[in-house]
Formats: sequence, C-alpha cells, structure tokens
Amino acid sequence: MLRLFLMVKYKFMMWKVMIGLLLYHLIINLLFWRFVDDNNIILVSDRSVFRWTYTTAGSEPKKIFDRHANLVQKKIVDAGMDKKQEYLYILGQSPKEDGDLQSQIQLFSIDRSATQLIEAYQMAFVSWTIGSNPKPSTLLVIGNKVPRTGAGNVGKMNIVEVSPGGPETYQKKAVDIPFNDAGDFPVAIRVSEKYGLIHLLSKFNNIFAYELESMTPVYHSAIKLSAPAQLVAAWDQIGGYTVLTQDFNLVAISVNDQNIVPFMVHNGKHDLALKFATRCALPGAEELVVRRFEQLFHNDRDFFKAAELAAATPVLRTPETLRLFRQLPAVNGTSAANVYFNAILKNANAVLNKIETLEICNCAIAQNRPELIEKLLTEKKLTSCEELGDAVKRVNPRLAMKVYIEANDCPGKVVQLLAEQGDFDKIITYCQNTNYAPDYVGILRNVITSHSPKTAEFAYALASQTPPLVDPEKIVDCFEEFSEVENCTKFLFRYLTQDTPENGRLQTRAIEMNLNHAPTVAEAILSRRIFNHYDKPYIAQLCEKAQLYTHALELYDNVSDIKRVLTLINKFDNDKIVEFCGKLSAEDCYECVEELVKHGGPERVQLACLIATKYSDFLGPEKIIKLFEHHRQNGALFFYLQSIVNHSTDPEVHFKYIQAAVRHKQIKDAERVCRESSYYDPSQVIAFLKEANLQTHIPLIIVCDKHDRIKELIEFLYREKAMNSVEVLATQVNPKRLPAIVSALFDLDCPDDQVKKLISSMRRDFDIDELVDACISRNRLRLLQGWLEQRVQNGATDTPTHNALAKVYVEGHPLIERYLKEDKYYDAKVIGEYCEKRNPHLAFIAYERENLDDEIIKLCYDNALFKNLVRYLLTRADPNLWEKVLRDDDGNRRKLIDHIVQFIQVEHQTPEDISVMVKAFVAAGLSQGLLDVLEKLIITGGSYREHRNLQTLMVVTAIREAPTRVMGYVNVLDNYDAPAIADLAVSHGLYEEAFEIYRKFGVNDRAVTVLIENLKDYKRAYDFAERVNKSEVWSALGLAQLRSDQVAEGVDSLIRAGTDSAVHEVVKKCTERELYDVLVRYLQMARKTSKEPVIDTELCFAYAKTNKLRDIDDLLSSPNRVDIVTVGDRCYEHNMYDAAKIVFSYANNFSKSALTLVKLGEWQGAVDAARKANSVKTWKVVCFACVEKKEFHLAMVCGLQIVVHAEEIEELLEFYQNRGYFEELIQLLEAALSSERTHVAMFTELAILYTKHKPEKLHDHLDMFWTRMNMRKVLIACEAAHLWADLVFLYDKNEDYENAALTMMKHPAAWKEGLFKEVIVKVGNVEIFFKAAEFYLEFHPLLLNDLLIALSSRLDHTRLVSYFIKANQLAIIKPYLRHVQPMNNKIVNENLNQLLIDDEDYQGLRESIDVYNNFDNVALAQQLEDHELLEFRRISAYLYRRNNRWSTAIELCKKDKLYTDAIDFASDSRNNDVVHELITYFIENELHDCFSTMLYKCFDLLKPDYVMELAWKHRVTDYAMPYYIQVMKNMNSRMERMEYQMEELKVKGSKQDEGDIFAPTERMAIGYTPNFNSFA
Repeated sequence: MLRLFLMVKYKFMMWKVMIGLLLYHLIINLLFWRFVDDNNIILVSDRSVFRWTYTTAGSEPKKIFDRHANLVQKKIVDAGMDKKQEYLYILGQSPKEDGDLQSQIQLFSIDRSATQLIEAYQMAFVSWTIGSNPKPSTLLVIGNKVPRTGAGNVGKMNIVEVSPGGPETYQKKAVDIPFNDAGDFPVAIRVSEKYGLIHLLSKFNNIFAYELESMTPVYHSAIKLSAPAQLVAAWDQIGGYTVLTQDFNLVAISVNDQNIVPFMVHNGKHDLALKFATRCALPGAEELVVRRFEQLFHNDRDFFKAAELAAATPVLRTPETLRLFRQLPAVNGTSAANVYFNAILKNANAVLNKIETLEICNCAIAQNRPELIEKLLTEKKLTSCEELGDAVKRVNPRLAMKVYIEANDCPGKVVQLLAEQGDFDKIITYCQNTNYAPDYVGILRNVITSHSPKTAEFAYALASQTPPLVDPEKIVDCFEEFSEVENCTKFLFRYLTQDTPENGRLQTRAIEMNLNHAPTVAEAILSRRIFNHYDKPYIAQLCEKAQLYTHALELYDNVSDIKRVLTLINKFDNDKIVEFCGKLSAEDCYECVEELVKHGGPERVQLACLIATKYSDFLGPEKIIKLFEHHRQNGALFFYLQSIVNHSTDPEVHFKYIQAAVRHKQIKDAERVCRESSYYDPSQVIAFLKEANLQTHIPLIIVCDKHDRIKELIEFLYREKAMNSVEVLATQVNPKRLPAIVSALFDLDCPDDQVKKLISSMRRDFDIDELVDACISRNRLRLLQGWLEQRVQNGATDTPTHNALAKVYVEGHPLIERYLKEDKYYDAKVIGEYCEKRNPHLAFIAYERENLDDEIIKLCYDNALFKNLVRYLLTRADPNLWEKVLRDDDGNRRKLIDHIVQFIQVEHQTPEDISVMVKAFVAAGLSQGLLDVLEKLIITGGSYREHRNLQTLMVVTAIREAPTRVMGYVNVLDNYDAPAIADLAVSHGLYEEAFEIYRKFGVNDRAVTVLIENLKDYKRAYDFAERVNKSEVWSALGLAQLRSDQVAEGVDSLIRAGTDSAVHEVVKKCTERELYDVLVRYLQMARKTSKEPVIDTELCFAYAKTNKLRDIDDLLSSPNRVDIVTVGDRCYEHNMYDAAKIVFSYANNFSKSALTLVKLGEWQGAVDAARKANSVKTWKVVCFACVEKKEFHLAMVCGLQIVVHAEEIEELLEFYQNRGYFEELIQLLEAALSSERTHVAMFTELAILYTKHKPEKLHDHLDMFWTRMNMRKVLIACEAAHLWADLVFLYDKNEDYENAALTMMKHPAAWKEGLFKEVIVKVGNVEIFFKAAEFYLEFHPLLLNDLLIALSSRLDHTRLVSYFIKANQLAIIKPYLRHVQPMNNKIVNENLNQLLIDDEDYQGLRESIDVYNNFDNVALAQQLEDHELLEFRRISAYLYRRNNRWSTAIELCKKDKLYTDAIDFASDSRNNDVVHELITYFIENELHDCFSTMLYKCFDLLKPDYVMELAWKHRVTDYAMPYYIQVMKNMNSRMERMEYQMEELKVKGSKQDEGDIFAPTERMAIGYTPNFNSFA
C-alpha cells in the first residue's frame, strides 16, 4: 500500500508540474526549464531566470536574476544550481559562421546579487568535503576548449572552490582534455559525488573520467551513440549519468565498481587505486591496502592513520587487526583500541562487525554504560548476534530483545523473553516471521493463569493461522480447565465468524458453556442467530431447562415438543412465536394455531389470530375461517379477515369481509373494500347489497361504478325512484359517469328537463366529448347549445367545450367561418375532420389556423385545391413541408410543379421564400423542374434576373442535368461564381466550357492547366502561353512538360518563367534522364535568384557528372552553400574518386579523403589522411586495404591505432587470421603493448595467439601480464591447446582453486607439491578433498598424511575414514587419525583404537580411551575381554567399570586375579551388593589379605554386624580386627559429641525457664533441636 501511495503521489506531482509549466509558458514566455534537485525547477524566459519550489503548496516561480545582454539572442541549453542554493548558472549557445558554437555561461551569486559572464562550453557544481572540514565545500567545474598551437582545439577543464566548508580550502586545478577531433568540445560535465569522479562527454562521443581531488585522468574511451546527445542527466545512485539521444534512445554510463580499482592497478596507478579502494570501499586493491597498513602500523608507527585505513577497508576489519590494536599501549592517554573504534565510527555509514561489536559492548557493560550500546544499536553501528543479546540481557532485557530480533538466529530466546515480559500478542507474529515453532499450548496455559486481558486475543491468534498453531478444541479445553468462560466465549466469537458446518462442535460447546454459567449471554447468542450449525436438539433441551421457552421452540423440530412448550409459556413474545411458526410446515403450523384456539384465553386466541393472519396464504384462508367459525370466535374471524383482506386475492375472503362488515354495521369498511378491492365477485356483492336493504346506496353505487354496471344501477335506482342517489353518483361519487348516466336516462325516456337539470347541477369535470357523442348518437345535440354558450360566457377555455360549440355551429350557424378564424380554443384537427365531408373549405380554414401540414396536403390533394396549397407553401416557407410535397411522385407532384411555374410570378413572395423553395427542389433532386422555375424567374425577366446565387444555381444545375444548355448560359449570364462553376465543369468533363469561363474571367493559370491536364493539348497550351506571356503560365506549362517526360522543353519553359520553385523536381527528372548539361543551365539560372543550399549542392554534383573539375574548384573556392560532405559522398558512391578527392579536400574530411585515396591506390597518402582523421573506422579501412596489398608496415601503423580500442580488436584479429598472417598479427600486438593505451583485450588476444602459434612465449607473457587480461578466454585457449601447466597457473591466479586442483589431478604432469598444497586448502568444494585423497593414495601415498593434516579442519572425517576402510588402506592414515582425534569423532576414535589393538599398543589404547570417550565402550570391552594379552583384558574390565557394569568388570578381574583392581571397582561402585559379593568371594577362597584390604577400602559400605558375622563364621577375626578397632573409635567419638550436645541443651533450657516464668508450657517444646546428623 505504501508503494501504491508513493506512486500515486508521484504521478499527482508530475501532473502538477506539467500544468504549472504550461501555465507559466503562457505567462512568462517560458523558453527553457530543468529540474535542479528534488524540490526546485529553474525556469528561463526570454529576459529573466526564475526558481520554482514546486513541492511547496501554493508556491510560484520567484525571479532570481535577469539574463545577460549577450545571452538574450542565444539558445539556452543548460541550467544548474548548487546544493547550498547560493549560485545559479545558465548556459547559452549560438552557431558561428564557421560551423562552431559560441558558448557563454552566466554565473549568478544569490548572496551577493552579482553576475559573471564566462566563456565556456559546460559547467557543473559539486558538493565535496575537503579534508576534515565540518561541512562540504561547493566546487565549480568548467569545461572549455582552447586553440591548439598547430591546428584545431584542445579541451580544458578547470575546477575552483566558490563556497568553502571550513578552514581547509581546495587549490584551483586545471587539466587538458585530449580531444582526438579538431571540432570536438565538451557537451556535458556530470560529477559523481559517490565515487569522486568528474565525467565529461564530448561532441564526438568521447568519454573522460577524472579523479576529483587530484584531477588525475582515470579513463578515456569513445562510445557509439545512434544519434547526437540531446540531454545528459546525472544518475547519482549508480555514480554515473544517462544520455538521451536525438532519436530518443536512452544510454546509461556508469562505473563498474568491481573492476575500476583493478583497472587502476593494472595501469600502474596504485596510489589512485588505493584512494578509491579506501574512500569508496571498493574491491581490487587488497594487497596494496595490506602493505599500506603494515607500513603505517609497523614501520611508521602512525596508529591513527593505520586505524583510519583499517576502518575504511573491509579487508582489514579482522580479529587480527583488533588484536594488534589491543596489544598496543595507550596513545595520548587513549586506548589504542578506542582509536581503532573511533576511526570506524567516525564514518556515518560504518557498521562494526561481530568481533568488534562484542569487544566494544563487553567494555561498555563492564563500565556499566548500557546506554552506549543502545545508542550504537539505534544508529545501526553494531552487528546484532546471539552473544551480544546474552551479554546485554543482564543489564537491559528490552535492549536484548531488540538485539535478538535483529540477529535473527535465536528465536527461542526471543520467545522466552517475550513470555517473561508478558508480550504474548507478539509471540505468534515473531514465530511466523522467523518460522519458529515453540510449545504454544504451554504458552497458552501460562497466559490463562496470568489472567492477562489479551488472553482471548492470543488464543484467537493461535487458532486463526493456516494451519492452526493449536487445535481450537484444545484451546477450549484449556479454558474449561481453568473455568475461563468469558475469555473462552470471546475467543469463540472471534474464531467462529464464519458460520460453517465444520464449526458445529465448537458452536455447541460455546452455547452449552454459557447456558450452564451465563444464560444471559446464551440467550443473546441465540437471539442474534450468531451460530446456526450447533446440535439443536441438545441445546433445545438445555434451553427448556433454563426456561428459555422461545429459543426452545425455535430449536425443537418435533411438533409434540413444540405444542408442549406452547402450553408451558406464561408470558408470550408474540413476534418471535409468530416468526417461529412461519418456519414450520403448514400442517404443524395449523396444529399450533388449533392448539392455541382450543386452550382458549384472550392471549392465546390473539396469538392464534396473529399467526393465522401472517401465514394466511400458507395455511389456507378456508381452513382458518372454518376453524374460527367452528370454535365460534366471531371477533377473531372479523379481525382475521380485516387483517388479510388488503393482501388477499381470494374473492371469497373479500366477499366474506364485506358481508361481515355489513352485518357488524361497519358500512365505512364495506365502502372501502368495495372501492379498493378488485378481487370480489361483483355480481355476488351487487346481489347481496340489493337484498341487504341498506339505508344508503353508496356501497352499491361504488361497486356498480367500479365494475361499469351503470346502466344496471340507473335502472335499479330509477325503478326505486332514487333520483337523489343518481345525483349523488354524478356529483359526488364519479362525475365522469355523467355521459353514461345521461345515455341511460335517454334510453329510459327520462324527461329532458330532468336531464338538463342534472347536467346544469354538475360542478365537477367530466368528459364533454363523450357527452356530445352521446347526444349526437341520439340526435339531441342542440339540447346542449344553451349550456355550452353559458359555459363560454362564464369564461370556459377548455377545448372540449369549444369543440362541442363549433360542432353545434357547423350544423347551420351563419357565423361559423368567423368563429373558426377567431376562436383560439377549439381543436383544429378535430373540427377539420368533422368538417371535411360537410364543407372542405371550412376544414382548410381550421387546418390553416394550426398549420396542420399533413392534413392540409391530404385535403388539397383529395379536393384538388392546388392553388391554395401553392399559396400555403410559399407563405409557410418551411423546408420540411416542401420536402414532404416534393418527395414522392404520386401524380400530384407534377400538378403541383405546374401550378408553381404558373403562379410563381403572380404570387407575391420574398427572396427568402424563393430560397427555401429552391433548396427544396435541389434536395428533392427535381433538377428539370428547378430549371423551369429558374428560367421563369431569371431568363424571362423579373426582379431576380441579376440575382448572383440564382444564376450560379441555374448554371450548376444545367452542368449536372442539362450539359447542352451550359455554353449558352455561360455566354448569356455574367453574374455567377466563375471559379466554382469552372471547377465543377471540369469535374463533369465540360473542359471547353471551363476553359471559356477561365478565359472570360482572366484566370490564365487555371485556363492553361485545363488545356494541359484535361485536353492534353500542349501545342494549344504553348500558343496560349505565347499569347498571354505570363510567368505563372510558363511555370505551369514547364512543370507539366517535366511531368510528361518532356524534360528539355520543360526546363526551357521554366527558364522563360524565371522561377526557381521547381528545383527539386528538375533535379529529380534530369538525374533520372542523366541530362546534367540541361540541369547545369537551369541551376545556373536558379542560383541567381535563390540562395538555397540544394542549388549549389546539385550544381556541384552536376559539374562532377559532366567532369568539369575546374568548375568544381571554382565553385568551392568562391562563396557557396554547397553541402560538401553530401556531394563528396555521392561522388564516392558513383566512383568519381577524382572529384571526391577535390570535394573532401575542401571539407577537411580526412576520413573520407583517406577512403578516396585508398580507392585511388595512394597508400601513403591514405595513411596520412587517416592520421589526420584519427577515426577508428578510417584506420580500419586503410589498414585492411594495406593488408590486402601486403603493405604490412603501413598496416601496422594503422593497426596500432585500432587495437587500442577494445571493441575493434576482434574484427582486426579476424581479418588477419582469415588471411593467414599470424606472424604479422603477433608482431602488431607485441608492438601495441608498449602503447600507453593498453587494455585487457590486447593482452588476452596475444596470449591466445601464443597458445596457438608460439606456446614457448606463453608462460613469460602470463607471468608478466596475467592481471591485465581476460582470464576466462585465455583459460579456454590454454585448455584447447593442452597447456596444462599454464592452465593451472591461470586457475591459481584467477582464484579458481577448484579447477586448478582438478587439472593437476587429471594431468599429473602439471602437479607440483607446494603449489597443490597451497591450492587445495583454498578450495571450497569438499568433494575435491576426497578426490585429492584418492589422487595422493594412487600417486603420492607417502605425502598423503601431510595433505590430510593440512585439510583436517575442513574434512568430513567420518566419510574419509569410511572411504579408507572400504579401500582397505586405513593403516596408512594413522598419523592423520592421531592428529584429528582431539575432535573426539566417534568413527575416528573407534578406528584408531582398532589400529592400536592391531599394533598391540595397550598404552596408546589406554591413553586414547581415557582422553577421548566418544566410542562404543561396551563393544570395545566385549572385544577385549577375550584378548590374549592381559593388559588388553585389563582395559576391558576398566571399560566395563566406566559403564557401571561392576559385576562384569569384577568378574574379569577375578578371572585374571587382578584383585586390587576388583577391590577398587567395588569401592567405586558404592553398591552394597557388589561389595558383599566380592568380600564373600575373598573369604570363601581364603584370600585373607584381600579380605582385610577390602575392609579398609570399603569401610563406609560395610556394616559392622555383617563383617562380624562373616569373620566369625570363617574364623578370620584377626584379619577383621583393624576394622573393629576403627568402628569402636568412631562410636566413642559420636557418644562424646552427643553427651556434649545434651549438656548444652540442658543449660539453654534452664536459662530460658529463669527468663520467662510466666511463659505457657507449650512453648517449652519449641527450642533447640539436636542435629542428628552429627551422629553419622
């Protein structure tokens, strides 16, 4: 997410910048802009320079300074600002006449508000710390070119300090830049502060690198770019820069930090290499660094500089270096080790390694300064490790935690420390991040017993992992074990967020636990439907026991249980029970309702009614109605019907409700249902209402009105003489029924007075049209006239009223036409249709009032009213209306057009009306008709005769439809758009008419174009040109002749026209026809009027083609605009080498001159030209040509200039070798080695050539230059040439020790003892050690142990010993086994012991088993117990004794009569049984001396009574007497001590009694307790 945020922020910032630049471009006339750092952009306008801090909200560009007057006319190509924001510069350039650039830089000091103009090509700022200054200084690098003494220019680079950073200053320096080309100059200077390098790129793609402090050249080479550089930007991250070319290719140039120092070393720049290696911590100068350190430390005794060197170089940061400083005495009162550490920590980015970290931290802990460790650790100065954490833990556990985590190799200690601190929530995160698996169950138990508030959170974290760290069931068991219901519930709530069947067991346990301990929580769980997959029958039983009957109902699925619970409920929760019943089947739900109704009671009946109401459709209204009627619950039935009638679609329900409402005197409810319901049977309801004999007929009126039974209703009411109800229906219920009511009354022969009265009483709206239709159908329309006139007089403006009155008047009223024209409220369409068959004239009047176009057209067509239609069309002037009448040719269109022609002059019309008509004719494609109309308007006279647009239209129409009339119109008319008409005539093939129009109106160039391009009559065109003699006519004729391949004639015409605009076309045509003489004449003419470079260029080439070499010389020696390089290239391509030689001589293009001289066979001249050109490509061409002609001396001169470029040497080698000139090639490369510009490829390719052609010279070459060649390529060549000794030498130097060793083993002739031992110890692959052992065993067995001892620290001893056992050569490596035995390896010990046994060296075996115990003691003892030599059997007993097998050891001793050893073993065993068994053996075998000795040795293991009994039985009391004497002495001593202690006890007791005579007697038992151990 952070990455996405940064990307969006960056894009938003870029949009802000681009919008701002666009705005400022409009405001300040922005000409140039550039980013100078991450926050600022330099903006340059035509007069001033601005700085915009675009990252600051609301910031605007701030003017810094005005452009210098000398830079106003120059193009700004670069700008910059130093990091301190004290100086700015802009770089302006403008071209000179000689092709060079005039480049000037305006440097501005912001603090001093001063400006300085500098003549230079490039400039750059660099921030660099000088010496020990506290702040960096600002240095200014200036790149320029100065005239060379001979010819051309030389680069110059100066560096000065403009803003110091401390007392030490930077001395101004300057260096020359060796440009190869005369016109070369700097195009970019970029400084790498990372490496302290100044990069310079020149115009001709030469790159230079200089060390910043000393300005020492580091690197120089040429690169190939696809196009000139357009933009160069520094790339600080890689210490290089990027180049954007003009064809939009991006090239990155960077420092190879792995090879730059070796490159310096190879080129002999040791001091520079040492500086880079120490300053930038780069590899490649390790030997130099070590030698320098030894000199400073041992020779110069400059320990401060030695410490700084060691701190800056990783190769010196070793325990040995630290030991050296630790051994030194204090330097100026400061420990030498502190000097070393201070030198390292002085670098802000330095980090102490492990050894240094432990050293400095142990000192800090010893001085009780843990804050120093924390400070260094915060600053990332220490290398964290387990040992550091162990040391810090004693003083700061929190800091130790940080160390352990950063060390990332001791997760157990981190978890232990987190548990000790109570940070349980962090344990899982840490273990997952480190892939460590502790005992989570044990940790959870500790967390539960600690009553931490994070217990549930920790448990959830354990179970929520994938897979779970602890089974959730086990987690719940732990909570139940400690009765942690609350935390367990919290855990389960979080864990069981996904309600899935797999979690059913845990859901059941969660609810059960809370039902037993927290019923409120359980009820909340069940109410919120949190879980759905638990054991519902089991939980239902628990809910019923807990009197949670509502939830028990929901969980039971047996209807018997449900009915039982319903009878147990005392307090009903109607909503929940109703909702529950909805989940049952229809039968079960009905049984529940029936059960509630059967048990009676208002609450249960009300609940039954609610259930029946909500699930009426589900249960069936018929069954519910029957149920209530069966149990005589009439009130419940009415309530039930009232609740469902609005949602039911059952006709019976609606009828029953109307019936119930009427019977219960609820007439309003009956009226509402009759009005709103659409489901009852109207016939059934009408019949019921007629028979009900109600006091009001409104329900009946509503039903009849709703179901359109008005006639039936009126008949019933008229028969019942209820005219008041009829009036109620018309005035109150539905006034819109008045027409139907009137119709019914007319049909019942009701008197007109009553009908008029009824109509007059209406105060609400009704459909007057229907009323009128009803009266018209019964011939009673005049009955409405008075009522309608009264409404109009009262101000009625509704359309139906006026329509009705118009229909009344149409029947014979004298003012009908006036009414139709003046009344604006009637519907014209309706009245027009009403009048069409009665009077078409009245219909036209009605339609015309509303502009009903379609009706008027149909009316006029049907009644032949064409004159009225023409007048209407012209008056309306509607394009759409014209389009309608002219669209279809149905027989009426021709009649209409005839009437238009006939009446067009008669009718009075405006030009706009005529224009609309004409456009309509054009759109309809009625050209013939249009011509007839236009001729009537224009040709026959009238006010439109001179109308320009109508004339143009008539001619255009004639061109398209009547071409034969065009010439006549052209001659007669003169006020039309001639150019457009002529162009149209040309497009329709009327070329003569078009020519006549052009000629008539004086458009001569277009007229001659028609003659040439359309009529193809060049003679007539030439005559026309002679007659008018106009330049444009000759030019058009000439171009046409050129394009028709009449080249000579066309050129003559163009010369007469005096035009130079056709230069390119003339050149192309003459070149294709090779008419260079003709081309020369035209170009000489064009050169007088035009200064285009192409003219001089093509003229020069034409001279070359016509072999006019003198003219070429004259042309080039005089002022000209010839593109010399292009002409020279074309001459060269066309093999005109003499001409090319002249042209290139003027171009100073020595490269092309050299190529030309090669073609002419002038070899020495070609070499001289190539030397002046100094281009690799030129050198290659000349060299290859000299080789082909066997001019090897000249070829070597050229080749020496080629081989210094590494990328070109391969092609040169291939060329020489393909032609078999190996000796010459070797001489060339040997000569090149003396050059100052040697590179790796030279030494590499020469070595490869030596391997193939002069192997005797190879070793000396490798010995001298192995560090300066591509080792891999030389290795491949040596291997291919079977030069094994040289191959081993290269592998050794390349530190490829594995291949060096393998080569010596594979090719024994290359083996050398000292070299092999040096190489093999450096090999990293252990497999090679075993191959070496096998090799030595086969070829040098006497040196095998020396090899193995040298490799002993890295060998797998088990595998090696197994190998020699398998080879049956174990004895040969006995010295090696003795050497590695201190490692206490089991297989080494066992096999060495076996060798000692085989050699019968019992002393060596005894020493081996005493010192190194890692072997199978029992197996060795078993092997030795039957050995023929006593000492080995004695060793066997000794081994049994070491393994506590006392009996076996003693038996062996008894067998060999080694009684002293047996007695020692028995004493060491501390086992009474072993001692008794041995002493019994001595008595029984009459070994009385041994018996007496054993009494002495095992004195503390023998009981006096046992010894006395044994001695008495075997009559050896004398031998036991010393034992008895010692026993009696010990007994007497114990008794004396006991008496003494009893006396002391009595004395203390008497003193206590005297001191507290009132103390309770119980306290007398509390006092001194004898130490019974003293009797032992």
